[in-house]
Amino acid sequence: MLRKRILAAIIGAPLVLLTVWYGDWYFFALLLILSHFALTEIYRLIDLNDRIFRIIGFVGNAGLLLIMFRFGLSIYFFALVIYFILINSLWVITFPKAFNTISSVIWGSLYISTLLGFFLLLRNMENGFQVVLLVLLAVFFCGTAWGKRKLAPQVSPKKSLEGAMGAVLASAVLLYLIAPYFGFTRPTGLLLGVVLSIAGMLGDLSES
Repeated sequence: MLRKRILAAIIGAPLVLLTVWYGDWYFFALLLILSHFALTEIYRLIDLNDRIFRIIGFVGNAGLLLIMFRFGLSIYFFALVIYFILINSLWVITFPKAFNTISSVIWGSLYISTLLGFFLLLRNMENGFQVVLLVLLAVFFCGTAWGKRKLAPQVSPKKSLEGAMGAVLASAVLLYLIAPYFGFTRPTGLLLGVVLSIAGMLGDLSES
């Protein structure tokens, strides 16, 4: 297991760094692949076996990420509403399928497509490469190199307290740096970084 992890890190780390460095369509392709695997895992966990809705979820994820990448946040939320309406319409047509089928697809779009899509926006900012790299390195090194104490061993055994602290610190620094781009002060950005990071970890543990 350790040998496989080391081999994956040797091959994967340079690939991730290159795609983050070049950005543009390379970074989009990386996030598209990651989001596909993430959705596959979520659908497995919630036992979503409906083939039609799984395909819609995967196609919708690719479309939403593409819209975020090409048109930005404002158009993305408009597209998300249209996507929500289309899924609901399909559910009405295919009734009486269980409601958890449609809620699973929508939840995947909100949790995976939307949150990963923000990395596209961050990468397209000035100094976007450094911003994305800061987050990735903080989570990886704090969790892998120094992670000893388990955050919630019964829920998610691999998550460490050190990794969580690194994520909070990186998020706080990140929001502090980019706060002016979003029209709020740096202290506000610092506070948002801490709060949103903790909220994200709680959501991650809830999924686990």
